[in-house]
Amino acid sequence: MIANVAFWCITFLFFFQVWINQGSLPVIWPDEVLFFSPAYSLATQNVMATEVLNGLIPGMESKTLWMPPNFIIILGSLLKVFPDSLLVGRYLNIFSFFCSALIFIKILDFWGFDLKQKLCGYCLILWEPLLFRFGGAGRMEGLTALFFLLSLYLAISKRDNIISIFFSGFFVSMSFLAHPIGGSLGLVSFLYLILNEPNKIKTSLLFGTGAVLPIVFWIAYIHPDWNLFLIQFGSQLTRKKTLFESFTWLDKVKVFAYGFTFSKLKLSLFVLQLGIIGYLTISEFKKFGKFTHQSIFYWIWISVVFFSLYSSSEGWYVVHSLFPLAFGFVYLYKQLPIGKYIMLGAISLTYFGLIYNHYIHWQKYDTISIQNEQFSKLGELLQNSKNIYIQSIPDPYFYLRSKIPGAKLYEFIPGELEIPTTAYQNTIRSMDAFVFYEESLMNQTIKSHLSDSKNWRRVHWQIPVSSEHWMNFKTTVFIKNPVHNK
Repeated sequence: MIANVAFWCITFLFFFQVWINQGSLPVIWPDEVLFFSPAYSLATQNVMATEVLNGLIPGMESKTLWMPPNFIIILGSLLKVFPDSLLVGRYLNIFSFFCSALIFIKILDFWGFDLKQKLCGYCLILWEPLLFRFGGAGRMEGLTALFFLLSLYLAISKRDNIISIFFSGFFVSMSFLAHPIGGSLGLVSFLYLILNEPNKIKTSLLFGTGAVLPIVFWIAYIHPDWNLFLIQFGSQLTRKKTLFESFTWLDKVKVFAYGFTFSKLKLSLFVLQLGIIGYLTISEFKKFGKFTHQSIFYWIWISVVFFSLYSSSEGWYVVHSLFPLAFGFVYLYKQLPIGKYIMLGAISLTYFGLIYNHYIHWQKYDTISIQNEQFSKLGELLQNSKNIYIQSIPDPYFYLRSKIPGAKLYEFIPGELEIPTTAYQNTIRSMDAFVFYEESLMNQTIKSHLSDSKNWRRVHWQIPVSSEHWMNFKTTVFIKNPVHNK
């Protein structure tokens, strides 16, 4: 009875947090527009076209190949049924994380953790503020985690079952087709199977067959437009490579810590977890001459996730670390008397993080009012504009789409993308307004285009908020001056 009450209390607080955040927190990211656009096109025209990048990146007006398609396909299917709004993608992502947390309970159940320990792990996932910061946006992190955890559950719980091994590989592939990081996460499933299955060749073939099958369909979709795929997907890889090479170890630690509330305390707890479990693992090997299955599982999972985060250098993916870290805290709770106090500290820090974020975003500042003020200013300034280039966080796309239905809205080209200037300069020249949140991030071609101050009117403002707020509301708008005929 008490356990049921605890489960529903944890779940209620999670969905209450989802409800109060709605379309305001996290602030609207350009990524959400970039995934909504092809999904909406798929829902309305049966074509996966990214209209907001039409004329900026080659081929986007007809086929979106710069990301694997699963999230776009599922979101597009939902947009055939539900209103075409920002919230559809956000609910898809956050509900996927909720389902992932339920699967996580099943994984804990397989390892023999008791009900109290499982509920603590469930709580650490669903109350974590970082989940709402990066898991609440209309992106594919939740879907990636859901497919991966399905694969992982099949790999550990029914590893002697041929069908389970096949579908473990299948769901790794589905995770990869939601986001490429799912492929590296899938190493956890594969490595655990290989280490524990006597017939390694048979296991590899079954797992590999399941993994290859969905990718074959993606390749069939790509193949007719291979050159466009090389441009779109290749430019993404180049951007990732540039970010990876430009980030130091310290930068990567900062990226990891960025989304956590009370980040220094959280990092201290994580280091404590790694240290204690490392000590326990060495001790058990000295005592028994081998490692336990639980410790092997933990170290495979946490190592693969940290390697994936190290090679990605983006804050979005840190959300995938929540599951192995929660597993680690549950493991300590089970193994050591002091473990329950460490767990209590982890849950308390998570809970007070939620309370603190609520205070910052809804008590100290009214985030909805700030966002409305920001967007209404833009709406007034841009009401007569027809072609608008947006590089802004929060992204006003959904607001401007409803307020200026006749305007054509474009999303920005990241500076790291190696797209030839000739591919987009005509589109840039056709713009009569540009919106930036940080002028230093402006594309060099656009900067040159705007350098003639006679042709453009510059408007700048900043809505003051604390540095603890999830966003700095700073905006610069360039509006083309009207041409007067002599």
